[in-house]
Amino acid sequence: MQQKSIDFFSRNFANEQMNFLYTGNFSDLHTDHFIELNSQQVENVDGSKMLQRKAAFLIAECFQNVVRHSDLTNKEAYFHIKNNFGVFSLTSGNTIQNNIVSALKGQLEQLNKLTSEELREVYRQTLEDTSFSNKGGAGLGLIEMARKTKNKLSFRFSRINAIKSYFYFQLLLNSTSTNRHVAKGNFDADILLKSGLVKDDLFLVYKGIISSNVTSSLLRIVERTFQSQNQKFGFVELMGLIENFTKALNSVNSDSSMMLLMGKNEVGYKIEASCMASNLTAKKLSRSLNLYKTFSPECLENEQLDLLSNPNQGIQNNYKLNLVKLIKNCSDVKVNFEAYNETHSFIGISAYFYQNEQDTLLIFKQIKNLTTS
Repeated sequence: MQQKSIDFFSRNFANEQMNFLYTGNFSDLHTDHFIELNSQQVENVDGSKMLQRKAAFLIAECFQNVVRHSDLTNKEAYFHIKNNFGVFSLTSGNTIQNNIVSALKGQLEQLNKLTSEELREVYRQTLEDTSFSNKGGAGLGLIEMARKTKNKLSFRFSRINAIKSYFYFQLLLNSTSTNRHVAKGNFDADILLKSGLVKDDLFLVYKGIISSNVTSSLLRIVERTFQSQNQKFGFVELMGLIENFTKALNSVNSDSSMMLLMGKNEVGYKIEASCMASNLTAKKLSRSLNLYKTFSPECLENEQLDLLSNPNQGIQNNYKLNLVKLIKNCSDVKVNFEAYNETHSFIGISAYFYQNEQDTLLIFKQIKNLTTS
């Protein structure tokens, strides 16, 4: 993962409130965590409770739709949740067998031709029909999704080979207070985003607000991917570091959202995050990082104890504790800055995590090498 990765997704999500893109193996537990993460984004939108309920239903049904049409070992499946000031969209992608493409396409096209009243009648008839199979049961879910969204179902099939195709599916939902026009699904944009994930070995991209609840939801989504406690601790401290920066922005009416990218290769994990902060905060962070990188493990431990025992520690210095814990649990922490205006800059923070907990000692060797090179 390089800086150009975060630049690519930042450009694509620049004018949008929240984006969450995830690819990899899914379990039933992911459904609840996706719903939790999405619910954090719409608290201040008129009619948000109704929107949350509908969005939660659509996330669950869309997930089940993927499960019905592909097995759970499908590593190419992905979800893209977008919540943009009262307009919600959910895009899924997964491989399916070519022998079901024709029937599924016909079913989707037929649903798109029906009025709201006709959809209600088809749904009632389907509930009364006890003869439909498990694959037919998926039709019941599709009917209900069409009813909930009150928008046409968007889809595309891309043939991969003689056996399977890739199935893109998108649901669009706008709140009752939103009068803006909801466009049809742009699968070209989603294909481009998914290609960006694959190219840089990413499995998660998030752009949105940052809070302890968001951190908790994200951790539940990725914790089974992590293979050691130090990776989880490091992730939490990195998120805490960003959260401390963004708290100060709420008072100056600046963008308090963040961008988070997570990637994995055969050696370990890399997490990259960016947010806006004051130029003074950026300078303090840079000085603290350069100082702590020279510390031995024992010195870092003592610094952590000192910070914890300091009763005068203000919120503006909480980032030091997050930074010490981050360095203790990962390797190759880097920070870069990009000026936004005369008073604020974008801060980019990246951290590397080894896959195996027994490799933790290598963290400090790498830090020592970085500081002496």
